[in-house]
Amino acid sequence: MTVQTIKNTIHNRNKVFMSTYENGDAAGMAELNTEDAEFLPPNAETVKGKTAIKGLFQSIMDSGIKAIKLITGEVEQHGDTAIEVSKAELYGEGGQSSMMPNILLSGRE
Repeated sequence: MTVQTIKNTIHNRNKVFMSTYENGDAAGMAELNTEDAEFLPPNAETVKGKTAIKGLFQSIMDSGIKAIKLITGEVEQHGDTAIEVSKAELYGEGGQSSMMPNILLSGRE
């Protein structure tokens, strides 16, 4: 798989991620991940596994964040693993936004 194919796949999956979040579906957010997935939220402990990921996104939704826009940055391929370093823009009530620092995401084919 080429890096461009991986970027296209990430772009398409990010669209599903953003749509699922905007629909307020924390369980759906968890289902977008593998059982052993990890999220590394800024200034917080690593969140591991689908149950914890569901809780993370439910708490973000409950805090008033209505939408998340993912902005893909660097993408690298290492064997069967792709690593993405991106930014996330969070939108609250009235469309106010704030930018999260770089987030690191990885996944296997």
